[in-house]
Amino acid sequence: MSTMDFQGYVTKQIEARSSDSGRRIRTTAQTIRTVADQLRNDPNTAMAADFAERGADFIDRIGAYVEQTPLEQMMADAELFSRRQPWVVATAGLAAGILASRLVKSTAARRAMADTSSDYASGTAMADTYR
Repeated sequence: MSTMDFQGYVTKQIEARSSDSGRRIRTTAQTIRTVADQLRNDPNTAMAADFAERGADFIDRIGAYVEQTPLEQMMADAELFSRRQPWVVATAGLAAGILASRLVKSTAARRAMADTSSDYASGTAMADTYR
């Protein structure tokens, strides 16, 4: 398989996954609309229904974009956005880095707790104490 064939294959796979993701996003928007309709039946939650409906419209637009836009166009749009709004992109990158570090830290803490509890269960923790 040549490099060009491989790139074409990867591009087709990404576009297929993108279309699938767009459909799933739009399904989520439809589910939110259903919830909004149910909220409208109660006068106490009518304002929440309007908020949910606006959110569903926004999510649906994102889903339509992801589903229908070719990969090359998405890449060009992302590049254009990052050139116009570099601070937004930098802030998003910083936020993603902080979230990733928190995830790694919490995963390591859980793993350490699991190791400690398994040591106590096997009796090796007590043996280490008396050495």
